[in-house]
Amino acid sequence: MRWLFFIASFLFGFNITETIPLNIKASPTHLKTHIQIVLDEKDLSKLFSKIEEASAKLKPLCQKITYNFNPIYKNNKFFTYRSYLNAECTFEKSKIKKFSNILAKTPGIKRLSSIHLTIPESEKEKIIKNLKLQAYKKALKRTEIFSKQLQKTCILKNISFNTPVRIMPKAPLYRIKKAEALPPPKEDKIYNLFARYTIECF
Repeated sequence: MRWLFFIASFLFGFNITETIPLNIKASPTHLKTHIQIVLDEKDLSKLFSKIEEASAKLKPLCQKITYNFNPIYKNNKFFTYRSYLNAECTFEKSKIKKFSNILAKTPGIKRLSSIHLTIPESEKEKIIKNLKLQAYKKALKRTEIFSKQLQKTCILKNISFNTPVRIMPKAPLYRIKKAEALPPPKEDKIYNLFARYTIECF
């Protein structure tokens, strides 16, 4: 589908503005998920030790690890300290077993979001760059077509690109007791790009 706006001027020639959509299907190579670990401990120093232990176990496959903790009271009396450790994890599909083993050895109550197939940022940049190159070639081809059809000199001007951002809903967290209980991954990924440009003919 192509959107075309044609503006004619007998004094200055022709301006033709088009918007063309392009898309490419990419095979995901990585898995992405969010994990939350709940840790309880009455002794604050022991709680920090557990947080450090859990963080160290997750670090090989998780990139962003944060935590917070609060005192828990029952019947107006101190009961325990509770920490919530959150980690965003992106790793190669082949390392799913390693990730499962890490979860099994990590202390605390584990809650895991749905696992999604994804593509690393560096690969996404290559895909978008390839789409932009395709769009530029198509725009040049359209310029040549208008030159022949109108029997005028046509040049490509003001090309711009837009990559729609799909906002994903926040994934729920699933409490898991065993590594085998990991939710199945969900398929992705089609990347879209819109190229808008003007062809000036005179």
